[in-house]
Amino acid sequence: CANDWCFWTLLTQIPSYIKSVLGKDIKSNALISALPYLSMFTLSIILCPLASWLEKSKRLKATVSRKVFNTIGLWISATMLVSLGFLRKDQGDVAIALLTATVAISTTSHFGYSVNHLDLAPNLAGTLLGIANCGANMMGVIAPLLVGYVVTDTTNIHQWRIIFFIGGGFAFIGNFFFLIFGTTKVQWWNERPRIVSEAEQLEQLVVSLDKTITTSNTIKEPAGDVEKFDVEQSTV
Repeated sequence: CANDWCFWTLLTQIPSYIKSVLGKDIKSNALISALPYLSMFTLSIILCPLASWLEKSKRLKATVSRKVFNTIGLWISATMLVSLGFLRKDQGDVAIALLTATVAISTTSHFGYSVNHLDLAPNLAGTLLGIANCGANMMGVIAPLLVGYVVTDTTNIHQWRIIFFIGGGFAFIGNFFFLIFGTTKVQWWNERPRIVSEAEQLEQLVVSLDKTITTSNTIKEPAGDVEKFDVEQSTV
């Protein structure tokens, strides 16, 4: 939820911020708005093999790797997001650089909390991710509404500062909880009860009956030996 709050806030509000606060025209606004996400895509391609190599080479344990990448993705991007609130209107180039870096670095958290679904429940990772993503995507509804409520004047940098502070706060708190409670241990509910088919049930029944018959014959055989012994004794 913390990562998605920042993601949706920036995704939906960057064009408005660039136009109203930085004063960029529509043409340059489109290019600048796309730049953070192009950087995010490029960085994710670089980080994917790096994260895999660190874990396979045993340089980082799985739990440590998840927490390190999540911390980089949330706390560093949160610091940059808060820094945006202290820039002046004439520092447009710095603001664009910070926006780009904030969105790009946030992709690092995908190698933390996102991959963690597979760690917790390999058999139910899809279901677990769906449930988590359902809650996280609610931020896509709430965050823009909050921006509309707080930023009544889109040219007011002080109102935008509140939005950046809220996003940074969400990112900091979210990763704080992940550092404390995050784990890569497979959970007990990952193991689902095995469903036995009708054919398997029939096979088990046949095996059980065979064992019962064999046991019954084994018990009767000694009794026959005893009767033979009695007859022999009588003859003598």
